[in-house]
Amino acid sequence: MSNESRLPLYREAMSLEKKRAVLQSQLDEVLKRLASIHAELTGESVAVSKTARPTRSKSVKRAGRGELQAMVIKAMEAAGDAGVKVNELSKSLGVKAANLYAWFQQAVKRNPAIRKIGTAHYHWNADVAKTATATKGSAGKKCRVKK
Repeated sequence: MSNESRLPLYREAMSLEKKRAVLQSQLDEVLKRLASIHAELTGESVAVSKTARPTRSKSVKRAGRGELQAMVIKAMEAAGDAGVKVNELSKSLGVKAANLYAWFQQAVKRNPAIRKIGTAHYHWNADVAKTATATKGSAGKKCRVKK
């Protein structure tokens, strides 16, 4: 496109921006008036935001080391033989499903008590968990002998 053909587009963009600024100021006035009416009706003071944009929610505190594992295993034990599905578990724990998928991918390799029984469906085998903890404690550390 040549500069001459862009000129009408620039003019239209400028006029639309002016209209947006006028409408934004009118919207701000309406919001202030609504807040004052609300304050008069309830007897409370209400803070008015300067723009109509939504505010950010407070950030959620991250789980500490091992807390996700404890929550997942507790939920798996409660589920029993039916097992848990990642999407349902993420909703109940308030954790992102992607984090749980990544956690289960490694947990199946590390923990023999966790078994994959379907697509995004895992089962906790309590018998294997008991024998794994019993042998882990009695096995001790293996020493390498230098030659």
